[in-house]
Parts: sequence; structure tokens; C-alpha cells
Amino acid sequence: MFIVYALIQMLLFFVIIRLLDAYEREPLWMVALMGLWGGTFSIGLAIVGNEAIIGALPQDVSIVFGPAIAAPFVEEIIKGLALLLAFFGSHWFFKKTGRLEFEGVTDGIVYGAAVGFGFAFTEDILYFFNFLSQADVKTGLDVFLLRVDFFGLGSFGHAIYTGTFGAGLGMGTWAATKRGQIGWPLAGLAAGMFMHFLHNGTQSIMMVREFGLEATAAAYSGGLLPVEVIERMNATVASAESMTNLLDTSFVIAFFTAIFLWVRHQKKVIAFELAEEVNNGTITKEEWAIVPNFLDRTKWYWQLVRQAQFETLKLVSEAHREMADLAFAKWRVRRRGADQTVVDVHRDRIRKIRARQAIHAS
Repeated sequence: MFIVYALIQMLLFFVIIRLLDAYEREPLWMVALMGLWGGTFSIGLAIVGNEAIIGALPQDVSIVFGPAIAAPFVEEIIKGLALLLAFFGSHWFFKKTGRLEFEGVTDGIVYGAAVGFGFAFTEDILYFFNFLSQADVKTGLDVFLLRVDFFGLGSFGHAIYTGTFGAGLGMGTWAATKRGQIGWPLAGLAAGMFMHFLHNGTQSIMMVREFGLEATAAAYSGGLLPVEVIERMNATVASAESMTNLLDTSFVIAFFTAIFLWVRHQKKVIAFELAEEVNNGTITKEEWAIVPNFLDRTKWYWQLVRQAQFETLKLVSEAHREMADLAFAKWRVRRRGADQTVVDVHRDRIRKIRARQAIHAS
């Protein structure tokens, strides 16, 4: 039953994250594919990689810092492979169709979060069955519930780490220089690894600082220690848990703040770039006013749903997406000297949608 709840939570988070992409939502099948990668291939490769690195560390270091060293490096690179495939696949698709599906911070966050949620879901189940195989059902369930953290901030961990790399890749698509196109993805990957390291390693850092590496390794491996030392260690562990929770909360706040700031930036780009399109007759003044405003568009869409005008809704939302894509294409041309023909492609698509709307209205 708890696994079913975890699945429902994961799917709900998928929907929430995807809805935050206000102007050009990613294809649902592609988001699902990212989640599938995270929950299958990434897990298998991560198990092998983690074991290899932990096994290569000195014994005490492996016991105390193994998961904090191995997991951020191995897991973020392996999860990130899915984003790289999506990124290069999107740009290949762009050359064929003129539509870029991986562009900007929110796109990278959506894909990265999908990979992270899929990875976390499978990882949590594996932890549970690992304890179950040892006939320790209660401990396994306790660990599972702690890791899943139903609708708590802790459940966003892997989504945030990989989403940060995705955000870096997205920033790279908007960078005007080669340095930015390479530097932003590397910075995003490093930031994701660092957050993952802090989540896994804060307790170990605090324990080693207080008691030293050897004593901490003894405690972690079940060695005998004086009662008063154990009591002090328990107090340090409690403090470390509070610090980890504070860090996790900070990561979640930063994650959603980044989405908010990027959506606001996109809004300004759309309003600026589409102003010219009103003058040349590509879009109307009313469309220029509503396309950048997510709430106004949502109200309009909901009104069409209530009136059961589903075909009109399909055409209107398709037109709005093309207008947003047109604005971003113009921005790329202005900032990076991209191919001007892509702008003309989006204008032509808008005209074709106009024709379909006219036929539907007649």
C-alpha cells in the first residue's frame, strides 16, 4: 500500500513540475521517458558505480564518507546522461522541424526532475526490499517511509539535484558565448553534486569534526564505545538531522525560486519580441497581451473547457505555443545570430493555425 502511495506521489510531482513550464510544456511522452530512465537504467548503473568507488576508498573513509563521496559523483553523472540525450536529441529534432523542445531553465528542470523522481522511486523500493531480504521488515518499512517523506520537502532531493544540472543545460542554450554554453552546464552539474554531497555527508562531517574519523567509523560499523561517547554522538546525530533538514528546505526554496525567476524572464522576452508581430499583423493586440500572462491564459482555457469548446481550445493553445516559440526564436536570432529562417517557420505555422481556426468557426 505504501508503495502505491509513493507511486501516486511521484506522478503528482511529475504533473506539478511539468505545469510550472508556463509557455512551452514538454511532450508528456518525453517527460515519461526521462522518468523511466531514472527509475531503470540509472539505478542499475549507479549500483555498480557506487560499489566500485566505495570499494576503492580506505576502510574508515569508506564506512563514514562512502555514500557522500560515491553517490553524488556517480548518480548525478548517470542521471545526467538522460538529459544529455534529450538535449542533443532535441537539437537534432530542431534542425529537422524548427521546434526546440529543450530550451531554457524550466525545460531543463522539468526533464531533470523527471529523471530524479523516477530514480528516487526505484531507489526507495530497493532500500525496502534490501531490509526485507534480511527479515527486517520493520526497519525496512521505517527506512522506506523516511526516504519517501510523503509530500514532504525531502522527497524532492533527487529531482532537485538532477534538475539543477538540467537548469545549467537550459542556461547554456540561451548563452551567447561558447564559455557560457559550456560553463553553465558544468556549473549546474557541480551544484547538483554539491547539494547531493551535503545531503548525504552533513552528518558524517559533523561526527568526524566532533569525534574523529576512527571513532566515527567504529560507531557506524557497530563497534563498542563508552556510554558517554555514544550519548554525545546521539546528540550530534540529532543536530546533524536538523542541519540536513534545513539544507533540504533551502534547496527546495532555491529550486522553485529559480523556476519563478526564469518564467518571469520568459514573460518579458515574449512581451518584447511579440510587440513587433502586432505591427506586422502576425498576431493581434489581444493575443500579445494574453500570451505572456499565464493566469489570464489559464482562465481563458478553463472557460473554453466549461463551454465544451475543445477543438477551439486545441487551436488556441497551439497558436499560443507557436507565438511563444516565435518570441524565443527571435530572441535567439537577436542574441546569438541564430538562423532567421526559423522565425519565418513559426510565423508560417501561426498563419496556418489561423486558417484552421477560420474553417472551424465557419
